[in-house]
Order: sequence, then C-alpha cells, then structure tokens
Amino acid sequence: MNAQGILTEKEAAELILNMKPQTLAKWRLRRKGPVFMKLGGRVRYNVADIEQWMQSCRIDPTKQPPAVRKHIKRKKAA
Repeated sequence: MNAQGILTEKEAAELILNMKPQTLAKWRLRRKGPVFMKLGGRVRYNVADIEQWMQSCRIDPTKQPPAVRKHIKRKKAA
C-alpha cells in the first residue's frame, strides 16, 4: 500500500478482503463490490472506499425479521 491508501487489486483482495483477486474481477463485471478506479489501465482500490463498502454490508440481526422455517413433509418409512 502506498502513502495515499491506494491498493492494487491483489492487495485489496488478499490483505483486506481475504479473497482471491479473481473474485474482485468477477464482482466488477457484475457491478458489485467496492468502488474501484482505473489508473494507467490498472485497477486500484482506495482503502477508504473498501471500508465504506464493508460498512454498507453490515447486517444488524436485531433489526432483521425472524427467519421463517419451511416445514417439509417427510415420507413415513413403511
């Protein structure tokens, strides 16, 4: 990482997000994941953008409706 908090795709994937760079590449194609930039034709990530994206992914379980369990009818053994 350089002084301005700019990461390569590999640094962002492996050091910060604990995933493979290919996952970030797939996410970019699907228009999901953290904001990125192209500098000199190469993908770069700003640490602040990654942190902001991670905050947007947070889920507070106390504010989620309870999970609904589907009842599955099982066949009785003969």
